[in-house]
Amino acid sequence: WDGRSSDSLWCPDDKFNFNTRFCSHVFKDNYGSIWILTFNRGIVCLMPDGKWRQFTRDNSDLVSDFMTSMTYSPELDKVFVSNRQCIYEIQTNNMTLKKVIDFSQVTNLFIDSRCILWIGTTDGLYYTYMTQDSGISKIDISDGLSHNSITGIGEDMKGDLWVTTNHGFTHIYIIDDPHKKSIEPRCFPYYEDDGTGDGRFTLNSICFSEDGSILLGNDGKVIKVNSNAASPNKKENDLKVTAVMVSGENVRIADNDILRMNHNDNLTVTVSAMDYMNLNKIRFEFRLDGSEDWTMMQGNLLFLNRIPSGKHKLKIRIIGAVHDPEDTVEV
Repeated sequence: WDGRSSDSLWCPDDKFNFNTRFCSHVFKDNYGSIWILTFNRGIVCLMPDGKWRQFTRDNSDLVSDFMTSMTYSPELDKVFVSNRQCIYEIQTNNMTLKKVIDFSQVTNLFIDSRCILWIGTTDGLYYTYMTQDSGISKIDISDGLSHNSITGIGEDMKGDLWVTTNHGFTHIYIIDDPHKKSIEPRCFPYYEDDGTGDGRFTLNSICFSEDGSILLGNDGKVIKVNSNAASPNKKENDLKVTAVMVSGENVRIADNDILRMNHNDNLTVTVSAMDYMNLNKIRFEFRLDGSEDWTMMQGNLLFLNRIPSGKHKLKIRIIGAVHDPEDTVEV
């Protein structure tokens, strides 16, 4: 495609044309080589001089030629590919392929601008830093993902991720923690009542434009999302503390009251955003005085034990709210 017209990628070798008849991904690397992922014939690379190379189970570490996804990192100079059993990396400067992770049921791979590899599966979304030994983390429905079966992954110009699934799509906005050298993903799902329609999103059909809009393929139609306008918690919610318990006993706290606890007591706090239409979309986080970090709560329930002696102020807020409304309980 030259901006006005397009033409078929052509190679005089009939074997090349035959092996690339059914492909799902195409990328161009730093050296001008074109990488082609096929459904059942491994990976093919067409070099600028017209020569080409194919990676299959017969000549490489691939355990299967039935490939599922591919992504490319210009920063790392690596291509990452997957089949239903494993994830592999190919060093593009020397054309070497090696297995990096055993992973089953991979549907999508995507490496973002932070060199984080995102792995979509039929059982949730996983991610790992490719520049450090950070292990693998998982995001699923319990974290706010719209569905566990992933069909597409992409990154907008703000560094946020957009993930399509078998039921709705999810905006994942990223909180970078320079102290921990890690990220904290926050999920905001969209469903039929948000305008997605009742169809399923199709595999690898997500595209980002320069004006900030996102195009998502959905069962015979295209959904356009304005990422600049989309934001979690579109309206300010009324955050309330609905229950406080000390070692299993309900207590009542009036404004400015101080709650006194013994050293072996535990504290349970339940909150509500008073927005029952968006229960799955609202997430809460908390911190104690003196702590620099906000920590995400499991649902709307907070349980604390072994609280250090002294006077503390516990803060709870809605993640991503317009003005970060807070309810404060003094402990």
